[in-house]
Amino acid sequence: FRDPDFDPETADFCGTFNDQWTTEQINLLADLASFNLTQEISRIRDALKVAYKRKRAHRLYEEGLDA
Repeated sequence: FRDPDFDPETADFCGTFNDQWTTEQINLLADLASFNLTQEISRIRDALKVAYKRKRAHRLYEEGLDA
């Protein structure tokens, strides 16, 4: 992450109702999103697998096919 001093919780432009950003602000948010994704990709994948398996098991149960 390029700017370790950037904190979206305290940055004024990160407010809920702000719909106008500068290119620099967009880049800060994009960098943060990219950093968060790379840090948590395995947890995201695991959560998606759990959700998929749970929904699949429920569907098979409803169809009487048991998983």
